[in-house]
Amino acid sequence: MFKLIKTFFTLLILLALVVFIWGSLIGWSNVEEKLKIGARKVVGLIYREATIHNPEGDLVPDEIDDQIKEQIKKTYREVKEQ
Repeated sequence: MFKLIKTFFTLLILLALVVFIWGSLIGWSNVEEKLKIGARKVVGLIYREATIHNPEGDLVPDEIDDQIKEQIKKTYREVKEQ
């Protein structure tokens, strides 16, 4: 289980890095709106799959969900400030 979570966080950080590099190249005004739409779609897909395969709860515990969201927000703010 720990290996799965570690892999998930690693992939999430790599994805965030790719998005921020992409955003730097094409301009932040377009990327910011697309990221919001994309994030909503991803969250929707994750929770839909979680309810199909685990009807009693989330894919990951709520504390981990909150940590992931805060890490993404923190990274986004840091990159946007630069």
